[in-house]
Amino acid sequence: MAVSKRLALDTNVLFDRANEESFAKDFLAVFQRKGFSFEVPPTVIYELDYFRRKGKGAEQMAAETALCSVQKWGLTPLILTDVQRSYKRNFISIAQNANLLPAKEINDLHILAETAIADIAALVTSDRPLLGIDRVALQLAFQNAGLPTVSPVHPRRMLQALQLRSANSSNER
Repeated sequence: MAVSKRLALDTNVLFDRANEESFAKDFLAVFQRKGFSFEVPPTVIYELDYFRRKGKGAEQMAAETALCSVQKWGLTPLILTDVQRSYKRNFISIAQNANLLPAKEINDLHILAETAIADIAALVTSDRPLLGIDRVALQLAFQNAGLPTVSPVHPRRMLQALQLRSANSSNER
């Protein structure tokens, strides 16, 4: 079975990269070398633009850096059709009824839906509410919406898993 080499990135990972956080820089560099592509859901672009216009100080600068660096960092923005947006609304309704995240985290539900609609299995994030989400309830919400499941995962965890896999491969030789 072929492993998908597509990953979606959450807003905070792009903030981390813009702020030169070593784990974010390492994650992007290592996974790009391994042939992974990084895709940016529409709501992430929306959030970055919002913080670029309305943010304060370092937050505003980081949003500006991230938006201006999308191409340089090798990221691809996702674009949804009208039909896909209706699937997104359906998932958000189901997820809100299941109380998957606090109401103030509504954009995270948008990002999860957009990632699922793009058929990307992992959303790379350093967002605590997303990382702490009830995985079983999330999977059920995706199933009820007729969408593939997305797993939120921290970039450090992705790096650790890759290093473990590489170590196991070299031990088998």
